[in-house]
Amino acid sequence: MPNISCFDFDSAPSRLTLTDDDVHIWRVSLDVDAAALQICRAILSADEQARAARYHRTIDQYHFICGRGRLRQLLGRYVNMSPAAIAFTYSPYGKPAIAGKNGLPSLQFNLAHSGGQALFAFTRHHPIGIDIEAMRDDIEFEALTPTVFSPVEQAEWRSLPQTLKKQGFYRAWTSKEAFIKAIGLGLNFPLQDFDVRLHPAQPAVLLAVRSPHFYSTEWGLCDVTVAPNYFGSLCLHEPNL
Repeated sequence: MPNISCFDFDSAPSRLTLTDDDVHIWRVSLDVDAAALQICRAILSADEQARAARYHRTIDQYHFICGRGRLRQLLGRYVNMSPAAIAFTYSPYGKPAIAGKNGLPSLQFNLAHSGGQALFAFTRHHPIGIDIEAMRDDIEFEALTPTVFSPVEQAEWRSLPQTLKKQGFYRAWTSKEAFIKAIGLGLNFPLQDFDVRLHPAQPAVLLAVRSPHFYSTEWGLCDVTVAPNYFGSLCLHEPNL
């Protein structure tokens, strides 16, 4: 099992290293002061700044700028590059990677944000996915479960005590998002074609995948502790387990 460590961005040293067995998760607040926001804005590429400008709400612009800036700052410390010099490529389904062979060519990373919080995951060699969701009370969970969950997951969700239904919903939602991001297909992989465990008091696990190309035994899931009222999940390829 990889060594999974969680850190807060404010504690990040100027240089970061990863062994083959490490998984680093960084918790990042996207609500920063004007000075920090300007630093983040200054290191974004032209296309990232254009993407930020397309957000209608100012707060969403700020969160995007901070998120991409913090990603560049962390990547720069792993690969020993100026954050502004990092260039990205994207898979056909939108998963980012560092362009070229600079620094650590085997570096794998993924990111997610919700509200004012973000998670960034880094490892070597292993495809990885991460997700975070702010746990809201104004969601019609009963109406959403048939579109988000498989029949097996719907049955487990209905069996949960009322006090665990909200947390169970977000455990499943983030676990499923982390998996489809790890395999690199995003929502092009149907959410009903695999099952995850919902019960938040039991270990996260990918129970089944109904696809000849992916096997549940090769993928590990775990919960990620974030801020209060947030739920986070990590998915990692573990073919030797």
